[in-house]
Amino acid sequence: MKKNYFHITPIEDKDDVLKNGLLSNEGDIEVFDDISIANQIASNQMGLYEYCLFRVDPRGFDAPPIPDEIAEFTARHQWIVQQKKIKPKFLSYFGIRKENPFEVAEENNRKFALHYGLDETELLLLLVRRNPKWLEYYNNKYGLTLTAIL
Repeated sequence: MKKNYFHITPIEDKDDVLKNGLLSNEGDIEVFDDISIANQIASNQMGLYEYCLFRVDPRGFDAPPIPDEIAEFTARHQWIVQQKKIKPKFLSYFGIRKENPFEVAEENNRKFALHYGLDETELLLLLVRRNPKWLEYYNNKYGLTLTAIL
């Protein structure tokens, strides 16, 4: 079993998690083992750009986690702990992350392109030019004058 697992929760649930632990009515608690994919999970799967991150000690697992069979390129790092509660003593508050949605989208799409052997710049330009707000942000960030293709 891995040494470190992590869990993402909305900021407004932070105090509840610290007091009561991680709870699941269905008996599945989702964790991941690579902190570098936190933004992808938060944004792509939860729609969050501001979130709390917890480190989860696997000594709090009743059984080894099973693979989360999701259709995401991050799937090999995502796990399901089949239990209804992980006690607070097995959690360490790792902090709040507040991310810029355009920065997260750029990071996610660069990783996606690399994972699938695509040209990351070509993919980004294609996506950025179809979103007027992202295009404005991207042009300002890189000093470009790209135009929209809608």
